[in-house]
Amino acid sequence: AWGLRDDDVTPMVFPMFHTGGWNVLTVPLFHMGGEVVIDREFDPAQILDIVEDRSASVLVAVPAVLRMMVEHDRWSDTDLSSLRFVKSGGGPCRESVMEAWWDRGVDLSQGYGLTECGPNNFAMPDDWSREKAHTVGVANMHVDARVVDDDGTELPTGETGELELRSPHAGEGYWRAPEETAETFGKWVSTGDLARVDEDGYVSIAGRKKNLFVSGGENIYPAEVEDAIADHPRVADAVVVPVADEQWGQVGKAVVEPAETVETDDEPLTLAELRDFLDGRLARFKHPRHLAFVDQLPRSGPSKIDRDAVEAEFGE
Repeated sequence: AWGLRDDDVTPMVFPMFHTGGWNVLTVPLFHMGGEVVIDREFDPAQILDIVEDRSASVLVAVPAVLRMMVEHDRWSDTDLSSLRFVKSGGGPCRESVMEAWWDRGVDLSQGYGLTECGPNNFAMPDDWSREKAHTVGVANMHVDARVVDDDGTELPTGETGELELRSPHAGEGYWRAPEETAETFGKWVSTGDLARVDEDGYVSIAGRKKNLFVSGGENIYPAEVEDAIADHPRVADAVVVPVADEQWGQVGKAVVEPAETVETDDEPLTLAELRDFLDGRLARFKHPRHLAFVDQLPRSGPSKIDRDAVEAEFGE
């Protein structure tokens, strides 16, 4: 689906104990005869150097890595002309980050995969338009995808439910974990991700099913809210967790990591200012009702936010 070649070069930014490290590009490029450049530790400046010095042609990274590269001082001076395409995966990529890559002439789009069913289940057709940039594309050859409700009934176009996949490269189960295997594997693989399919067959990922919460009878998808909050110029990253509320049952609390441009003696962003910023970007019932700040959000790796740790500290 990606048209990999024997002369392709990629810097590997995923850990090698992860399916992203082995199966997204490493094994396919070894099969093709391409080159994979592996560094001992992650450094956005080093990745930019590899792209320029080794004429890297393909790159797959999580959104946080792509953002770190964009925000680095060397971004504007690095020659990116060798890159044929860049894929973002592992979570929603902000529109501002995608636009920064597009402005440099790089073909960036979002992808989707998982350990249980292979690292690359969707692809963007050659003629895809920017209005589909928020999606992960259409199902690849040999991959069947559907969206179902809690009873396993397939949902119509445009409705949000759990994404299920079926393909010859799906796993058969988890090692010595029969209960988890029964929950996930069957005729279809239950991904645990919420998604919807548009009228053209493009799939949008709404977030993890376990992270969804209900406020006043309305479903709140934290990833959507976090993406909107992160567009604020004074925000580096954000996690939205549910907290108890007498009137609405649950409401969102935004836990924010300030942008590096925010000085320690600056007045902190207020909840009212944030909600004003979100007007027109999100329906008001999705706006967070509480706001907290941390110097840095906890991470389980160099780029992946540890949501469980945030929820344990700030959720209710």
